[in-house]
Amino acid sequence: MSPPEEPHAAATRSPEPRFAPPRLNPAGIAAGLMTAAISSVFSLSFAALIFSGPLAHLLPYGMGAMLIAVAVTTLILAMASRIPFVTAAPDSNTSTVLASIAAQIAAGGAAAGAAQLGAVSVALLGATALAGLAIFLLGAARLGRWVRFVPFSVLGGFLAGTGLLVARGAIGIVAGFRLDAHTLARLAEPQIIARVLPAIAFAALLLTVQRLWKHPLTLPGLVVGGVALIQAVFAAAGISPESARADGWLFPAFEIRVAWPWADPALALAQAGPLLDHLVDVVALLVVGTFAILLNVTSLELATDHETDLDLDLRAAGLANVASALLGGYFGTILYNRSLMNRRIGARDRSSAVVTALASVAILLGAGEAFAMVPTTVVGGVLLYLGAEQLVEWSVRARKRVSRSEFLTILLIMAMIVAFGFVTGVVLGVVVGCFTFVFNYSRVNAIKHSLTGKQLRSRLYRSAAENAVLDADGDSIRILTLQGYIFFGVADRIYRTIAEGIARAEGGPIRFLLLDFRLVTGVDAAAVTSLSRLRTFAERAGTRLVITGMGADTHRDWIGGGGERAGVRIFDDLDPALEWCEDALLGERAGAARHHGFREWLADELGGAEIAERLVSYLVPKEAAAGETICRQGEDADAIYFVERGRIDVILDPGDGRHLRISSSTQCTVVGDIGYYLRVPRSASVVAKESARLQVLDRAAFGRIEVEFPLVAAALHTMIVRILATRLVAANELVARLLR
Repeated sequence: MSPPEEPHAAATRSPEPRFAPPRLNPAGIAAGLMTAAISSVFSLSFAALIFSGPLAHLLPYGMGAMLIAVAVTTLILAMASRIPFVTAAPDSNTSTVLASIAAQIAAGGAAAGAAQLGAVSVALLGATALAGLAIFLLGAARLGRWVRFVPFSVLGGFLAGTGLLVARGAIGIVAGFRLDAHTLARLAEPQIIARVLPAIAFAALLLTVQRLWKHPLTLPGLVVGGVALIQAVFAAAGISPESARADGWLFPAFEIRVAWPWADPALALAQAGPLLDHLVDVVALLVVGTFAILLNVTSLELATDHETDLDLDLRAAGLANVASALLGGYFGTILYNRSLMNRRIGARDRSSAVVTALASVAILLGAGEAFAMVPTTVVGGVLLYLGAEQLVEWSVRARKRVSRSEFLTILLIMAMIVAFGFVTGVVLGVVVGCFTFVFNYSRVNAIKHSLTGKQLRSRLYRSAAENAVLDADGDSIRILTLQGYIFFGVADRIYRTIAEGIARAEGGPIRFLLLDFRLVTGVDAAAVTSLSRLRTFAERAGTRLVITGMGADTHRDWIGGGGERAGVRIFDDLDPALEWCEDALLGERAGAARHHGFREWLADELGGAEIAERLVSYLVPKEAAAGETICRQGEDADAIYFVERGRIDVILDPGDGRHLRISSSTQCTVVGDIGYYLRVPRSASVVAKESARLQVLDRAAFGRIEVEFPLVAAALHTMIVRILATRLVAANELVARLLR
């Protein structure tokens, strides 16, 4: 099973329509027969894993349930999935969870015979149905994408623990007893060693050859070869099948059977006690099954260039497992390796799934005696290979992909699952996942940007005199953009960072602290305490606290339902808040902001009073009342506007009924210069926010100036270039600051 990877962009080829009628073809038939044969061998392995030790006599029923699961889940998932050649069956992970449930029931002293079979069947089939229903609901609620957010360490710990349990179960199958602390010493018995060592050697052979020769038929070929070799050894040594079974080398001869407890609902309900006692194990089955679907679907998506829909696959897998349980089958999931094998053989449609289902039913009806000839050494070796491969993948190779703390988490969850079972592992995984999230999230800086009023200005273009004051004293305005979810620990760190910044401010005290909450997704109730401390600290330090973008709930909890407290100002958007801070600062520095008259300003910008007077003689005055549109979006940009007094807004109409303020301008500023120089239609409208007086220079007048007074035209060009360059430099500095 491959580690989780994010899916690539949508595949270029169009997926085959879902629920299309299957078209039987030679490649599909061959792939289906091969898949059924391989799945039947694995079914025997997983059935033996579940029904071992005191439950070994129920192996025929386990084999029947496995084959039903192969037929039902493959057929339903192939018909629903966007990958038409997908195959499904029970796997080692989910079978290990079912084996844990069965072992606990057996250890609980369930009655022998029909009562034991009924209790175990109801528990395993019921667990399959409940887990399938939960997985369907996950897909129906479109929560599949959230499964991808499960921490890698938690996922790795579950799968590493499962791998170790599979390996332990494999040894138990070969040894003939369930392996635990009480039976471990029996592995030293000579007859047990004689069976276990060949199984270990066979698993090592599978691991080695699979790495050297990655052909889809390598594993089934080795399994068939292993069975043939051991049977040849038996024949050469004169060992009969009966003698081999007596010595534990072969499974008892059996007919495959199906346990269907739903025929008597009342009896099934009466036998549901063990299922109710193991509902937490159902959660484990849900978790492991969902992980298996996530890993295999994502890996298939990458390997086959097919676009997938995880929510669709979850819904299909949920329905498939509910149907499997109702028909007497166990939990099945999409399988990566066998689906890929189907494709390599030549399957391109759903015909292989139909053949796999039919062949599995045929095996169910008449192949029990053939499976009784498969040596326990081969079955144990296959399971040992699967467990060891998964264990190495998630507890050894994963070390190269994760940090030390994540690797320790994997080992811890693995150890807890092996020592205390899946219930403890699920609980620990959830706890570790929560702590991992909190720890990693707390390391993300909740302060996305920290800027001063010198670096970030409002969209109000001001006069040169006012800009000079803001350049000199802009550091007394501090803007902090907060991000993410703010809980108590994060809020406390924000408080300490701001408090230290105010206490150690260079270049004078911080007069205005602006907190921008636009990127904050939520504030924990416990965080309000730290935020309230910040408000009190700012008041004592003489810092005006300005809040923007805060949600109504946070505003009510922090500021209170009675409105704004002294020292705290609330704005919906950042720009009005910045503008208010700038106005307040300019009000405090009124003496420093010496306002020029319009002609005086032009003289400073153009390089002399005479040039300014020449320009004024070409300007046409225009009075605009508050709310009056001076020029409209889409009109020809045939004039430049000099604001003599008042204030005007530049308004963008995006065509959806909104009117967005792009910028504003006060006295001694220029508007409309960009469109004029680019000779493009107006990109926005200009509206008087309050009564204003403007001086208009149209294109005809500008042309006369260039002919009659070229020095004035050159000075005006230089002035416009200087204004645009100043804005560009400020924008570049802001971008550079934001990219740090």
